[in-house]
Amino acid sequence: MRWTSLIVAGLLVAVFAGAGAFGAGARAAGPILENEPNDTCLEAQDLGALAGQVTVQGNLEGLGDGAYPYPAPGMAPNLDFFQIATTPGSVIEIRIGGLASGLGTLEDPFLGVFSGASDGCAQLETIDYGGPGGDVRFQYAVNSDSLVLAVTSCCDYSFVNGGFGAGSYSLEIEELQPAQALFGSVIDADTGVAPLPDQYGFAALVELYRCSGGECSSVASNAIDTQGRFSFIHTDAYPVPGSTSPPPQSDNPTYLRLFAGEYQVRVFSPFYEPYASAVVTLEPAGLVDLGVLAITPIPLGTSITGRVVDAISGEPLSGLNPPYANVFLNRCDEFGCANFAGTAFVGDDGVFVFTRESVYDGLRVGTYVLNIYAEGYQFGLSEPFEVTEDAEIQLGDVALVPNPIRFSAWQGCPNIPSRGGDCAYQLDVTSGKRQTTTFEVWSVVNTYNFSTSIGSAFQPEAAERLRLRPGQTKTVEYELRVPRAVSNGTSFCATVYVAEQGRGFYFQPIAQTSVFCAVKEDFGFRLLSDDEARTMMQRIHGVRESGLTRR
Repeated sequence: MRWTSLIVAGLLVAVFAGAGAFGAGARAAGPILENEPNDTCLEAQDLGALAGQVTVQGNLEGLGDGAYPYPAPGMAPNLDFFQIATTPGSVIEIRIGGLASGLGTLEDPFLGVFSGASDGCAQLETIDYGGPGGDVRFQYAVNSDSLVLAVTSCCDYSFVNGGFGAGSYSLEIEELQPAQALFGSVIDADTGVAPLPDQYGFAALVELYRCSGGECSSVASNAIDTQGRFSFIHTDAYPVPGSTSPPPQSDNPTYLRLFAGEYQVRVFSPFYEPYASAVVTLEPAGLVDLGVLAITPIPLGTSITGRVVDAISGEPLSGLNPPYANVFLNRCDEFGCANFAGTAFVGDDGVFVFTRESVYDGLRVGTYVLNIYAEGYQFGLSEPFEVTEDAEIQLGDVALVPNPIRFSAWQGCPNIPSRGGDCAYQLDVTSGKRQTTTFEVWSVVNTYNFSTSIGSAFQPEAAERLRLRPGQTKTVEYELRVPRAVSNGTSFCATVYVAEQGRGFYFQPIAQTSVFCAVKEDFGFRLLSDDEARTMMQRIHGVRESGLTRR
């Protein structure tokens, strides 16, 4: 939506967009024909007093040529002004229909609202609903006894005959009459009570649409209360002139500028089919009781339960502590199984449960798969399984295969002497192989100074040979001698690599992990946080790959 607004405080009430959404209501005996000249505010065609609704048939003169009919040389200016007498305190709706609604041939109308000539023709509003085919529908609160309305085309925001379009249009101006309220309640068609909320406390949303000409545009929404009730209530003080009683209210009514006209409500709830009421007429000063709206529940399963375990040891994998297992549920359709449906909490015992309340939009009947993640394990994808109505699905153990190597219990040089000295670091290495395997484990220290753009990499100790049974863990330890004469700004990071035993193992690592990073500063050496260390390693590898260290 393109919208340039020069707003006088308190004047803007609401905006409604919708192709073809042109109003019901009492029409004048017939449309008023546009008269020329009316190409300036001071020359605005006088439409007289607004009584109910006024319709003008107009034309922005020009010669059609392609998608936008550009005005032909010598043709009349491409904008029209109309003056109308209004009632201060009233609300009017202004509609411009062109090609989109079939009420004319103008492709992209612009609406301008100006003060009357006696008030200096000040430009108050510019409204455009964007692009060819965008007709205009706009509500405006009046605070004067006359207004000037201007019709132009894209992109004449200042209304100075700068539009590109030409064609016929219908301009409708209607004084809206306040109503009281529209209300009702929502129930489950099977149980007869209000629909139950999901895990986020959401039960159902009722959306109010204003309709005319066969088109309906959303104007407000209201969440039902615990008893399933909803109400949309006019904001003005009660009683509305002509009304006989105040409207009933739900526990959380929605207040808005509610005017006479045709309306529809639509109900949306995560476990139910969408619902749309019949179109009803709300009379001036009137209220409408929609009664009880029964929404149809979608067939749902009850639950999906399972347990995440290690494929080798059979031990459960915790979601609260390492390896932090996560289980995601995806719904399948004809295009695959990429529709995210929800995530489940995994306990220390590896157990997870999906319920109809916890799944994103209900545990709908259909085909699903699980995606399972855990640190140090290969990604797990379950076989597709079916969920039937009211079913309690028991998946049993869902096994994740460990990575060939897992690292844990990192300890990295917690206290490096300010004058340099010994820096000891270690970590645990666990085998994820299904058979006893011999590994080579070694560490590499990368150093870099960004001021000099010089760095190096070295191995502080020879590779260590480890023979590990499936699931067995051993600790590897290293000692780095940090010299005193390290320049400020020099960073160094230690990485541990693992390869299976064999010729050329240095060239064939199967796993690696960063243990720590430190930097030399004015007052000594500082160990970097995990986030800082990750960033530092990325910077060091980045500049090396760019060739900046080559001399």
